[in-house]
Amino acid sequence: MTVPLLRVSQSARIGPRGISRARAEVPVQDVVFMAALHSGLDPQQVTEMLSGPMGAVLRALQRIGALVWDLPGVATLEVLAPRLPLTVPTQRPGPARLSRFAVLRRDGDGTHPWLLESGLSQYRLRLTDAGMVQLPGGAGWLGGLLDLAGFLDSQDARAEGWSVHDLLFQARTRSSMELRDPPARQRGVPPEAVQPEAAPLAVQLPPAAGPSPDEPSLWEATESRRTRRDFTGAPVTLACLGALLWRTLRVTGRQAADPADPLAYDVVFRPVPSGGSMHASDLWLLCRDVEGLRPGVYRYDPVRHGLVDVGGRLPTELPAPVVGIITARHKRTAWKYEPFALALELKDLGVQLMALQLSAPTVGLGVVPIGSGGTDEIGDALGVDPLVDAPIGEFLLGVLDA
Repeated sequence: MTVPLLRVSQSARIGPRGISRARAEVPVQDVVFMAALHSGLDPQQVTEMLSGPMGAVLRALQRIGALVWDLPGVATLEVLAPRLPLTVPTQRPGPARLSRFAVLRRDGDGTHPWLLESGLSQYRLRLTDAGMVQLPGGAGWLGGLLDLAGFLDSQDARAEGWSVHDLLFQARTRSSMELRDPPARQRGVPPEAVQPEAAPLAVQLPPAAGPSPDEPSLWEATESRRTRRDFTGAPVTLACLGALLWRTLRVTGRQAADPADPLAYDVVFRPVPSGGSMHASDLWLLCRDVEGLRPGVYRYDPVRHGLVDVGGRLPTELPAPVVGIITARHKRTAWKYEPFALALELKDLGVQLMALQLSAPTVGLGVVPIGSGGTDEIGDALGVDPLVDAPIGEFLLGVLDA
């Protein structure tokens, strides 16, 4: 009968001083131990070894994600999160039910082309085609690996209220970050810091004047902040729109990458912060009623502080004089923060929306953040590929009653 074997992960590196993984190294000098680990230790051998002098080494290797449980010809169980205890699997006597949070997908065309993940698990299971056939039953040693990793339904009640996708997103952008492989920045040049611009500005926006004497403090603005939808119906003026974007989203400075550093990249500075000063977001404005501006779709140029007419499709009905859409040039963020790029983009979005809401009343405008949007519809309206310029947030903009 085939039994699972504990082996060194393919992502770990064996060097003269020991075994390393994810920027951590465990010293290993015992040649016999290394040979045994290379061949694979069965569950009984691992249990015996954990109680002996090499137990500490095994636990240390597990903590840095350097070990996998390999069920030959069937599946391989990989660690995703650091500091997990080394658990020995046991056979399951009968069929088992997969968790409702388990997600199965194809991942490449190698010997283990199927990948099983779950937001409740800090492991991932790679399956062969033969393993896929055995998966529905979940008995024997495969069932033991599923149970060890938390892929069965025994823990589902803990996650009441979570959706499959939300829980997987939360787990993969936080608890498993430390054991990720180096991001894509190791494999190419970074995307541009700001959108390359060749088109002329449709309109040059005026900058904001300095704060007036009666302008509220940050504390007062935060305390009095409310989301108001009672727009007056008056057109938004270019002066007010320019003042709002000048205060919040314009580029205030740039710093070129050091050409001698292959991991360096151009950084951008704005009044709002961004993870790693990446500032990979862009603002698009669907303008229905802006004084002195032809109705249409525009992109804000934060360097020149103006609007570029992109010739997109303006919807026939807009719920406000201006609808703002924020997109992320995901490839730029992922170049540095690939495992959790979207999570950072969403945090940047929250900062931007808060800045817009706090600044808008000082120039007579109101900003209403929108909690959801249709990605394909937005892509069609802007004339962009949502996988390149990913829509991540929307807001309504209009004039407030004084």
